Amino acid sequence: MSFTTPALQVQRLSMQPVLPGTSSLQASDYTLHSAYDLVVSAHGKALVRTDCAISAPPGFRLGVFALPGLAWVHHVSVSAASTDRRGVAVVLFNHSDTPLDIAAGAAIALLVLERVGALVVQEVQQLPKEVTDDEAASPAAVECTSRKSATHQVPVCPVGTKKCRRGRRSAAGLEKRRRPRGD
Repeated sequence: MSFTTPALQVQRLSMQPVLPGTSSLQASDYTLHSAYDLVVSAHGKALVRTDCAISAPPGFRLGVFALPGLAWVHHVSVSAASTDRRGVAVVLFNHSDTPLDIAAGAAIALLVLERVGALVVQEVQQLPKEVTDDEAASPAAVECTSRKSATHQVPVCPVGTKKCRRGRRSAAGLEKRRRPRGD
């Protein structure tokens, strides 16, 4: 039995484009390149064309993500304008105070293949009972670590109670304390 690796099919729509490439065979992303020179104004946006038509293999979809260097150094974020068979174009948002020069052939975004599955829609009279987070992970005790790095068990009361005998906290109370505070 032989397995074939699915192929990412790419068609050049002009003579300008650099084909998407990876840094290694194990890489899960492909670098997209601009087909033209352009400037993204300060606090502006621009549609950057790759002049490549790309077709994902069956069972995959295309996702476009920011390049870490552009995001961190130049404050650029991306959005996929089009990732269908007609061609890939990327919207670059420049959040900095200075214009961003993009040269033809420059790396602009990452293309990631994501495995997807098609499901059949099934109408039902009633959905099964939803399992809440508390029910899915409602142990008789919660494991925690003390300052001495010794692992021990903390008894937990039923959900909905604030405190029960001997000062034990409820699972709901523990959950509330773990939430990060907003600024």
